[in-house]
Amino acid sequence: MSARAGAVVAALLLAATACSGGDGDDATGAQDLSREEPTADPHGELACDEATLEDIDATIDAQLAAFADDDYEAALALTTEGFQEQFDAELLRGIIEEGFPLVAEADGHTSDTCVASDGAAQLLVSVTAGDDALELVYAMEDEDGEWRIAGATPADEGAPEDNPELV
Repeated sequence: MSARAGAVVAALLLAATACSGGDGDDATGAQDLSREEPTADPHGELACDEATLEDIDATIDAQLAAFADDDYEAALALTTEGFQEQFDAELLRGIIEEGFPLVAEADGHTSDTCVASDGAAQLLVSVTAGDDALELVYAMEDEDGEWRIAGATPADEGAPEDNPELV
């Protein structure tokens, strides 16, 4: 595993710990959690099982398709209740068009590292548009049996060395 991939895994573990109310201990030495059978780590997070990963991936795929169709109401409907309380469709449009234009033009994505704990998950996703790509860490929550998007952050901002307040 590269140092960058290791840093992203550590950031995912730390973020999942924060979501699950964990103790925030350092996640160095974490194993690669991508698409393997569920494996426990010291914080109690698990690698997403295949069914969970597929469900989360389908939600992200549907939102990217909604963005591509310029349907921000449909994109917003795939987010958590908490997200919807803070943002409406027009505000979401502004965030995407100004801050993440590649997401609005996405023609595909690939999912990588996924960790989950207590109804919350973090997934590293590479969103592509032509030859361009953007790595995002998606925060997901299970609401009434459906995975919803709580937010997404560029993977570079989630790495511990780039964002010391996560440590």
